[in-house]
Amino acid sequence: MIKFSRMILVIIVASVFSISTPVLAKTAWSTPNANGKNDMHLYFYWSKDCPHCKVALPFMQKMSKKHSWLKLHTKEVSTSRKNIVEFSERAKEIGEQAELVPAFFFCGQMFTGYGDNATTGQWIIDTIAECRVDPAGYLRNNNFQ
Repeated sequence: MIKFSRMILVIIVASVFSISTPVLAKTAWSTPNANGKNDMHLYFYWSKDCPHCKVALPFMQKMSKKHSWLKLHTKEVSTSRKNIVEFSERAKEIGEQAELVPAFFFCGQMFTGYGDNATTGQWIIDTIAECRVDPAGYLRNNNFQ
């Protein structure tokens, strides 16, 4: 019950702060690197009380070390008002609502929830790798912003 109450508090605080001035510039889903290829950005919002987040975080950290092109931006929301506001603004930017963690933003989309590393985790990495080939085309072909 305490975990559920904290999640409701996160949602309420995010809703209140979403009325404030935007804190984000337009999200960069990819940036060209020195090799002429794309570095891909993965924004990962998580909570210390979330059991799925505790599984996803080390996997995403491991993947960002394995793939130098994967730029992981981790944002803990249970203790950071700034991260809650950013979570809400990033979701709003792509027409979504910040309601649940873990939340992953990549290639113009938001995905929430996490099964395990072999399924959800690998799907996220594979999708980002697919998007990396042609980020603009991926966004256009999938009707993302």
